[in-house]
Amino acid sequence: MIKAEILNQYKQKQNSYIFVDLSLEEDILKLSGPEKDTFLNAYNTQNILALQNNHICYGAFLNQKGKLITDSWILKHNEHFFLFIPKGYDEKLLKHLEIFLNFADVSLEALKSPYSHLLCMGSEASNVIEKFFQRRSIDESKVQNFFHEETEIILIYSNRFGCPTWEIFIPEDKNNLGQKILSENQKFIADPNLLEIFRIEAGYPKMGIDMDENCLVAEVGLDQRATSFTKGCYLGQETTARIQSIGKVNRQLQVFELQKPTSKTLPIPIEDSEGKQIGQLTSQIYSPKFEKEVGLGILNTKAMQASTQYKIDSETSLHILEKPLAKEKGKSNS
Repeated sequence: MIKAEILNQYKQKQNSYIFVDLSLEEDILKLSGPEKDTFLNAYNTQNILALQNNHICYGAFLNQKGKLITDSWILKHNEHFFLFIPKGYDEKLLKHLEIFLNFADVSLEALKSPYSHLLCMGSEASNVIEKFFQRRSIDESKVQNFFHEETEIILIYSNRFGCPTWEIFIPEDKNNLGQKILSENQKFIADPNLLEIFRIEAGYPKMGIDMDENCLVAEVGLDQRATSFTKGCYLGQETTARIQSIGKVNRQLQVFELQKPTSKTLPIPIEDSEGKQIGQLTSQIYSPKFEKEVGLGILNTKAMQASTQYKIDSETSLHILEKPLAKEKGKSNS
């Protein structure tokens, strides 16, 4: 159940602006070395060689069978790549790449320096950022890189949380500039759980909740959002390319409208009219955008062809909503 406070913050974002401290919601890895571009290109679904400096893209790391290790946002910045990883998946990715790192002139490690990563969202977000950093204008079309009070600032405009967002990334925040921003905007600091509403409304799956290490990219929409089909070889490519050629998978992520809220613990089995399990509901929230209960879940594709009405218990039905899988800003799929 979403708290009233979070719904109020949702409205505040629509009418003004909010800040969210992302530092506790993610892990960040830093990749360096002369072979960093070719190394990352060989183990990520995106076309890293086409990614320009101070640009960002969305990709995924796969195992040899094409199953997910984790998704990731990748920022190329001067001599480094910064990998923004779902919380708790940095060690899994490091273990996955451990052997391959021995054969490349690169280093991959957790970002150790004191850093800040804030989100500024809302109709007034651009004005707030321009005022704080004393910038005449900020360009939404590219990553901004400048110094403020002797601290390097990286501004990223993205849609990776399901709505237009300014990300303020400070790789070395020795002067605690991130905390200064938050302290000056205390009335506008939002609960990180607010991001759950935006991502579910947009149909974006979350690692460890809606997708896991048993998923293929085509099952959870990452073939559209996070995969290049022209880049050449990478780990897991054979399976991914074969599925694209066939044009179908056995199950797919869907956005659902629920007849009413359910108090059951997620994930919840989804059944057809005969009581046969055909999938599972993995996320659920009240959506102010749709003014109804919505959720994400995996559904058997044969069941989708047979019916459009499903249930999670005898009293709660659900059906599929059209899923808005827009391409990410900064995505490179050439």
